[in-house]
Amino acid sequence: MKLSQAVNLYIQRKRDAGMRFDSPMHRLRSFLRYCGDIDLHHITTQQIIAFLDSSGSMPSGWGGKRGTLRTFFDYWTARGRLQSSPLPPSAPKITASFVPYIYSRSDLRSLLDAVPRCQRKSACVMSEATFRTLLLFLYGTGMRLGEALRLPLWASLFRSQNANAASFKLIIAMLISP
Repeated sequence: MKLSQAVNLYIQRKRDAGMRFDSPMHRLRSFLRYCGDIDLHHITTQQIIAFLDSSGSMPSGWGGKRGTLRTFFDYWTARGRLQSSPLPPSAPKITASFVPYIYSRSDLRSLLDAVPRCQRKSACVMSEATFRTLLLFLYGTGMRLGEALRLPLWASLFRSQNANAASFKLIIAMLISP
């Protein structure tokens, strides 16, 4: 069976089963263009690795491509068209390139000292004390702003009209208490 026929049949069967299957379809068609219309059983592990590594795939893209190919080859192996899957055994180990920045005490002091200046404008949504508390909370927990605002207590306080520093100090005390 040719790769083009295998890809088209696989996509059609997935769609017949009620799946949209758009992203996997694009990945499989990309794989077909990459390898050419060769016999299904002539696909090698080296070709698959080269495809997975092509066009500078990020780890998430690599995993998505590999997952699509894994299910594709498992499908044809289960139907006797392949004796075994030509997929490589596992994904490469990717080391994180992110290095967090830890503010010095003087950096943190400068940031907190700037709060009154940046909260003078009439367009500011929160009070100076609220902003300072939020800043300390974010720094102390390492959370991102979106994560903090999704916390039920923070979200309800930001929506209320009478949020004050005492409310936030109470919340922080509740969050860090054992």
